[in-house]
Amino acid sequence: MKARKRLMIIFLCFPLVLFAKTEQFQVNAKNSNVSFSIQNLSTITVKGRFYSVTGNILLDPKKPKKAYFEGGVLTSSINTKNNKRDKHLRSSDFFHVEKFPT
Repeated sequence: MKARKRLMIIFLCFPLVLFAKTEQFQVNAKNSNVSFSIQNLSTITVKGRFYSVTGNILLDPKKPKKAYFEGGVLTSSINTKNNKRDKHLRSSDFFHVEKFPT
């Protein structure tokens, strides 16, 4: 009985994959962020986020291994909840946001 049910699902879904076309999706920038966590001196963990992100996903259901994702962040949007550290991270010592905005 289970085998028949699985076979039925396969036959119903197969045409969807067969006629599916390549789709492109964009990351929802308003509801997305990139989070990170860095362990500093093996004792302190610094967490932060980039709040301005972009991204695209290209998906071909016939070739899922060829799926493609590209993304980026606006480096000035970093936030570690420490203004002094964020200012230092935006400086030329780290991200150099004036020269490398993304």
